[in-house]
Amino acid sequence: MSQSPRDATQEQARKHPGFAAANRKLNALTRQGLSWSGRERNCAFLNTAGAGAGRFANISAVAGFDYLDDGRALGLVDWDHDGDLDVWVTNRTAPRIRFLRNETRNATAGTHSNGQRFLALKLVGRSCNRDAIGARIEVFAAGDGDRHRVRTLRAGEGFVGQSSKWLHFGLGSADSIEDVRVRWPGGHVESFGPASPDRFYVLVQGTAALRPWTPPQRQLDIAPSTPEIPETTGKTRIVLSARCFAPPVDYVSFDGRRAHLDQHEGPVLLNLWASWCLPCAAELKHFTKAAGAIREAGVEIVALSVDGLGDDRSDPQAAADMIRGLDFPFASGATDAGSIARLQLLNDHLMSWRRPLPVPTSLLLDAHGRVAVIYKGPVDVDQLLSDLRLLELEGESLQDAAAASSGTWYWHTPPYRLMPLATKLINKGHFDALVAFATRHRDHLSQAPDVASLLADLGKRLGEKGDWQRAEEHLRAAVAHDPGLVVAQRNLGVALSQLGRVVPAIEAFRAAERLAPEDSVHPLNLGATLARHGRFDEAAAALRRATKLDPSLDEAHRNLGLVLEKQNKVSETADAYLAYVALKPDAEAVHRTLADLLSRAGRLEEAATAIENVLRLQPRDAGAHEALGRLSLALGRLDPSIRHFRSAIRIKPGFARAHAGLGDALLGGGSAKEALDHYRRALELNSSQPQVALAMAWITATSPDPALRDGAEAVRRAEQCIALLRAPNSRALDALAAACAEAGRSEDAVAAATEALKLLRDSNDRDYISQVEARLRLYQSGKPFRTPQHQDQPQQPPE
Repeated sequence: MSQSPRDATQEQARKHPGFAAANRKLNALTRQGLSWSGRERNCAFLNTAGAGAGRFANISAVAGFDYLDDGRALGLVDWDHDGDLDVWVTNRTAPRIRFLRNETRNATAGTHSNGQRFLALKLVGRSCNRDAIGARIEVFAAGDGDRHRVRTLRAGEGFVGQSSKWLHFGLGSADSIEDVRVRWPGGHVESFGPASPDRFYVLVQGTAALRPWTPPQRQLDIAPSTPEIPETTGKTRIVLSARCFAPPVDYVSFDGRRAHLDQHEGPVLLNLWASWCLPCAAELKHFTKAAGAIREAGVEIVALSVDGLGDDRSDPQAAADMIRGLDFPFASGATDAGSIARLQLLNDHLMSWRRPLPVPTSLLLDAHGRVAVIYKGPVDVDQLLSDLRLLELEGESLQDAAAASSGTWYWHTPPYRLMPLATKLINKGHFDALVAFATRHRDHLSQAPDVASLLADLGKRLGEKGDWQRAEEHLRAAVAHDPGLVVAQRNLGVALSQLGRVVPAIEAFRAAERLAPEDSVHPLNLGATLARHGRFDEAAAALRRATKLDPSLDEAHRNLGLVLEKQNKVSETADAYLAYVALKPDAEAVHRTLADLLSRAGRLEEAATAIENVLRLQPRDAGAHEALGRLSLALGRLDPSIRHFRSAIRIKPGFARAHAGLGDALLGGGSAKEALDHYRRALELNSSQPQVALAMAWITATSPDPALRDGAEAVRRAEQCIALLRAPNSRALDALAAACAEAGRSEDAVAAATEALKLLRDSNDRDYISQVEARLRLYQSGKPFRTPQHQDQPQQPPE
């Protein structure tokens, strides 16, 4: 029931979602012809005796009983003999009767699906009335204790209702019945002894014996159905004060030709009829007799049969036979369900009271295919001929003619608009028929004030279906009708872009932006299309306009980043992506790209934040842990660096880069021995890592810890590094010199150091040159070099 706001203005009430929804529902019910009388859903209550005497639970909805019917009487009966009670319900209004089949019982198991059992008893009186009306039955089940179940047999229960004379007892989980007692009318009590659950018994007065009864083996011939309110009869003539275009109507003539209603020129009377409809038959006879006058008046009749459509089971051939028997002189045939559905939508669109179209129903169309008059019920020929004069009227004169009485107009009917009905047709699945109709009759439709909007909408929807060729056709027509229609220009640009026609697409997007410079979607579309054409500077400018107009337009920030990335503008690209992820914080791929861009731009703190966001979304991403480990190391955060490298290795034990990075972090923290272990593991997994080989060569050649030094391995690792670099490198030669000195090869050490200094001749790194020169003097004196305890690993060669 609608809830009226207590303290609210009419405007506030209109905006309240619950009130507005209830109000719409009430209006819809009224338009369907329903009354305003108060109604209440049917209710069902469950006796929860186990929770305390006199307690009931409302199970109306869960039991499927809460129909919103105007209920009057009900009868309880085990209609299908499956051990539970079904319900017949009668109503004051349609549906006049309902059968509610109880499905809680498991037919294959013979018991309720929840283990509940039953007993059904029928009484036969001998010394009392045969139906034993007034008898009282008591059932004593095992486990009931002092309690027992009681039923009284009555002739009539509730309001104008009578339930089955079979008395049904729900036994719960009781597995045996100790006694069944009957107090017959007159007061005599008779015991019938024990009974078995889940059985039917007949109890005959005076026998003291339970007679088992087996239900007949029969199929329940009742199928679920949707109640329908009977169509009203009568005769109605409705003159439209603003003519609307008839929706597409297709038919097959009785000689087998497919046709469309709109193929007929001039005024047309569309007549819907059925072979079983007596008023229809009489109407067709009148049309046949008056054919001369009708043709002389210049109107064509198209009589379309609805036989066999929907629930109508009549034979369409009967309609063809009727037409041939009448020698019907006008166009005729059989229409289809889709056409009838569209005509029904037209009726519901025009009428406040939305009821199914009756037969016969006729529509008088003018020469442009617009509906002028609607007839429900038979059309009198004289009335039809008289109404043809209405087709010459337009504007105020038509409005006067359509009025039921004369008077002064408070307002004038505006021209009919296409979009409201078109939208309803589309929403009900008639899109293809509407497109075909609009294609055939674009000239006629041009008289409607919103034809451009209709064509633009059809074009947009065709594009959504991937039919870009027809989309362009409709959108160009829309622009031709109204060059200022922004949505048409914009979607024309989209269609052209999809068809690969970039230059005209750019022109359409520029036109849309000129028409609506405040709308961010136009520079967004323009920017994307310019980028596709390789015009990156213009694209970036357009996308910046879009982000300025609407900073929350995430797609514009993303596209701007893509364009700037194409231009290799690293820092600007990063800024665009930062704006994007601020709006889309769960865009994992963009966070990854951001981390790389920010690292390349030297913005390491922001890069670390980007990787942290990746890990927020993918906490077990080994690559992200490794990347954050390297960034943390570069920022001097050894503990977090080590933690992330270890996490990467724990997730992916064979991750060579993570082992190498952990070695760097451990070495920086003074754990050279463990660093060496991870360096070795890194090279085992991937031997093509010159920086790892260099680090190992330096440690094994220069470590102050004798246990870590190994001249032979140092030489091998230094030579491995040089081979991988494939070009002379001063730092690799420096490491080779230190390794040779440790291995006792002083002459080779001097030669390598000298070669390193030659490569450093043009270097500005005077500190490093001084270090190499100092080491050279050691080698010349036959001494190896030792790294001081406080010094970190040497700078590694470029990758």
